[in-house]
Amino acid sequence: MTILIANLGTSDLSVKIEEYYIPIGFQRDEPNTDTSNLDENEDLIWKDLKFRQKYIASLRNDLRKKNNNESDEEDNNFPFRNLTKKLLGAYQANPEEWHSRIRPGRIWGVIKEARKEFEVKTVYLFITDQPPGPGHDSDTVHLFEILKLWIGREFGDEIELKSEPIPKDVPAIDLDKLLQVYYNFFNQRELGDRVLISIKGGTPKMQDALKFQAMSSGIKKQIFLEPLLVVKKFLAGEPSECQRISYWRYQRTQKYQTVKLLLARWDFDGAREVLQDWDETLKELTKSGVQEPQLADTRKKIELVVQGLNVAVGYLNLDYSYASQLEKKVSSLQPFKRIKSNYNSQLNLYSQCRIHWQLDRAAIFLSRMSSFYEDNLHQLIIGLGDKGYFDKKQYPLDWHLKPRSLDDELWHKFYEIEKETGCDFSKRTSRDRDDELYKLGGRPSKRNFVRALIEVQGGDLETWDKLLQSFNRLDYWAGKRNQLIHSAEGISKKRMDEVRNKDYAKKMKKARNSCKPEDIILEMSKIVRCTFALLGQPSSGLLQFVGKDASHYIYDEIAGWVVEQLDADAKK
Repeated sequence: MTILIANLGTSDLSVKIEEYYIPIGFQRDEPNTDTSNLDENEDLIWKDLKFRQKYIASLRNDLRKKNNNESDEEDNNFPFRNLTKKLLGAYQANPEEWHSRIRPGRIWGVIKEARKEFEVKTVYLFITDQPPGPGHDSDTVHLFEILKLWIGREFGDEIELKSEPIPKDVPAIDLDKLLQVYYNFFNQRELGDRVLISIKGGTPKMQDALKFQAMSSGIKKQIFLEPLLVVKKFLAGEPSECQRISYWRYQRTQKYQTVKLLLARWDFDGAREVLQDWDETLKELTKSGVQEPQLADTRKKIELVVQGLNVAVGYLNLDYSYASQLEKKVSSLQPFKRIKSNYNSQLNLYSQCRIHWQLDRAAIFLSRMSSFYEDNLHQLIIGLGDKGYFDKKQYPLDWHLKPRSLDDELWHKFYEIEKETGCDFSKRTSRDRDDELYKLGGRPSKRNFVRALIEVQGGDLETWDKLLQSFNRLDYWAGKRNQLIHSAEGISKKRMDEVRNKDYAKKMKKARNSCKPEDIILEMSKIVRCTFALLGQPSSGLLQFVGKDASHYIYDEIAGWVVEQLDADAKK
């Protein structure tokens, strides 16, 4: 559905007096008024208020006679509110005489454009009906009734006018209160509606309030219709032509500021939604006839940025395959080249843990911490061993060891460590290496296999011991994850601390070996450093993402790139 929303103002009424349609309440200068081709008399009527008042005085006299109140001293000054009240009475009494003499000024042109080009059927007009005092004499409450009669005769049932009175306790010059009035109105609109807006009528504060709340409403399909004030046509009683304005640059600034706020909290999905929504708005503006070349350039920029945000969302969801496919669409951009060539799943999970801890998302933090723990062991198994040790064809997502694939030394070492640590080898002997697979079902068996690899290869056992100490400090939290997340009491940093203190007091071994909640990331940092050392990975380019004040790996880089792109677009 398409609707028109406008402020009704004193400039929206002119009455034919002699040979001119005189604006009887229009007393302010406006920029971009076209005063070309005026003859001497037209120029005087428009520019000289005292000269125009002579015409209006004759209308007052005429209305006094029509209303039989020639001696009505109370209405001597005949302000706009009273004039329109008497004009309404005259129009109702003799519509054939007055209809041709009345012209609804610029609002006529707006309604005509809205009906012809957008098939508008419903028009909402904000009107004033203030108590006696400042502004009372300029009220448009009676003008609305005149307009309703006039539009009814001109358009029949094609147009329905609905009044939206400004509450009597809200002065038409109080911007703060007016903003609330217009907010309440837009809050009742459907976001999927197309909304046409005209702000020329009403007080300057009403104009500001309507414009601000329209642009802040979240309605994608909105076009501002600005009636062009061509004085010669206005005095001849012709409807104003309209210019379509979107104020899209102002809205763009708002959208980009919102995106920056979301990225400051690493909310890539939220930023993506804002920009996709904004792209739909720009698409609708183009369809609605807003002709600005830069709209197309901005849309191209947004589409590119959204693809970059999609990559970040993919990595946040641990969907490396999806993220990699998306990177092809932005592969020419340097940040994504670096990410693709240097991607490290441990650093991804480690950075996510830092992010979720900072944002007080304890449940997600614990989930990602457990994933980090598992992924770290998997990276060590792959980096120090051979994928051929495991049946990845039948069990691609699991770790089923093929004993016959191991040489004697590695098999015996692993067997000894498993028996030593109490893992389940009860049905096997040290020489029992049949074709039955042996699943490394938990962290202890995976750690044992890594240790066996290091010992057989003559690796750095001192670094392994440091790594194992940090693993032990996280064991308690990895085991508590499901209990804490699924407990009816919920999970928070405070709750984590309370649970650990309670278990610590009970002298639970894992609780005694565990680190405090606030030290979990410190232990994760140690794990990353030790893992890199054991795998012989160069520290340059990777360890810059490890530590309290380090960059957040993929996420800081993509967020920074997005902000750069939006800032560059906003300057155009």
